[in-house]
Amino acid sequence: MLYQKETKIGCKCGKAEMTIADGTAIHRIFCACEDCRQALEWASLHGAEKPDTLQDLYYLPSDILGWEGEDYMRAVKLREDGQAIRVFCKNCFSMIVVDHPVYQSNVLCVAPKHCESDFDLTLPPKTYLCMNEFKGDPNFEPLENVPVIHSLKYNEERKRYFNLPSTSRAKRPRTEDPQGKTLTAFLQKLEPIEVLSLNRGENLL
Repeated sequence: MLYQKETKIGCKCGKAEMTIADGTAIHRIFCACEDCRQALEWASLHGAEKPDTLQDLYYLPSDILGWEGEDYMRAVKLREDGQAIRVFCKNCFSMIVVDHPVYQSNVLCVAPKHCESDFDLTLPPKTYLCMNEFKGDPNFEPLENVPVIHSLKYNEERKRYFNLPSTSRAKRPRTEDPQGKTLTAFLQKLEPIEVLSLNRGENLL
C-alpha cells in the first residue's frame, strides 16, 4: 500500500478539522458538473470563496484517524434525491470533504481551494468530467493528453471514465481495514443530513 503521511483537512476559519491517515492522492479530476458548482455557489452565498467554473478535486483514501470541531461540521445534500454528502463548516462555510456512494467508502473527495489542507497536490489531473455542464469560457481549451468526459449519462462515456487507471484504483475495494473511520461511517455522527432543496439548473451567483 502506498503511504505518504497523515494529512490535515479542515475549514479556513480553524473551527473544524479531520486527520486523514494517508495523504497520497489516488485520483484527480476537473469537474464541471452542476452539483459541484451549486454546492460551492451556495457556500459562497454564505461567505465562502467563490468557486471556479471547473472544480479541482482530489481523492484520498477514506480513513479518518481523528477530528476536531465536530459541532461545527454540517453535512448536507443538495436535493432529496441527491447522493453526494458534503461536509461544510457552519462558521465559514468551507467545504471540508465529500462522500458519494460511487466511492464505495474507499475514497473521499477534497477541493483544496475550498478548505485548508497539507497533502501533496502534485498529482496531474486525470480527466475533465461532465463538460456538457461547463458554464465557463466557450473558447476554453482542455489540457493536452487529459481526456474529456462530456456526460456520465451515457454508457460509453461511463465506461471511458471508470476504465481510467486512477478511477479504477479509487473504486477498487481496499485490501486492509481502515485505521480509523471511513467518511461514510463518520457521517453517522453528523446525522440527520440536511437537505438544501436547491433547484436544478439554477445559478446561485
